[in-house]
Amino acid sequence: MIAVAADTLLEEAYLENAKPAAIPAPRATQTIVTYMGTSTLSQRVMEITKNTKAEIIAAESAEELLQDLSTIRIDLIFIDAQLPDENSLDVCRTIRQKSSVPIIMLTDNPSAEERLQGYQIEIDEYIDNSVTNEEIKARIDTLFNRLNFVDRTSEPIRIGGLYINLARREVMLNNQPLELTRIEYDLLRILAINSNQVLEHEQLLTKVWGPEYRNDKHYLWVNISRLRKKIEPDEHSHRYIHNRPGIGYMLRKP
Repeated sequence: MIAVAADTLLEEAYLENAKPAAIPAPRATQTIVTYMGTSTLSQRVMEITKNTKAEIIAAESAEELLQDLSTIRIDLIFIDAQLPDENSLDVCRTIRQKSSVPIIMLTDNPSAEERLQGYQIEIDEYIDNSVTNEEIKARIDTLFNRLNFVDRTSEPIRIGGLYINLARREVMLNNQPLELTRIEYDLLRILAINSNQVLEHEQLLTKVWGPEYRNDKHYLWVNISRLRKKIEPDEHSHRYIHNRPGIGYMLRKP
């Protein structure tokens, strides 16, 4: 009981003393990070990705890419095989130590040995000069469709005044559109799919941020607090999202 109470007090103290931060604008359905080098494919891919509905983030270095990987949700990474100052396979190995995010390698004319090395470190796709723009777009769509397959085949969820359209990643509250950030939506979706069940802090952190964040409870506290401000009639009433001190959170019908 003492440990549970201490955990609750720690959460309340963190939220009370945290510096006010602007809630980010709603993000695109998917996020693509590009790390480009000197291959002739780079410009083509940049133009193709700009014409998708995804948010595009251009990393200027491996350090910047890995920082993005640690701080935001990324759905797809394009890496140029011909990086000016770094080995692209080494960069991919480092990514794989942290995340299972899909990786597409761009290379002008990859040898069979190069492809084998890439697949051995779990690069998902190789794209070379023989691939048309239409095929590149199709491969992006295919990877995104794999990520969204469960949501696309699931029925919308209704919990009280909440309506969650998993196929469109849209949320309504009392028949009014609800604008959520990417992280807020992911939290609500996971809680809704598992409604009336307590999800442990570590489970939520792993599912939304990744296993490397399973002990960083402050990420969860801040985003649950922001989500409550958007879906609760009174952010202190906790009609939808219920806290189980020292354990986790549960979403249930009010």
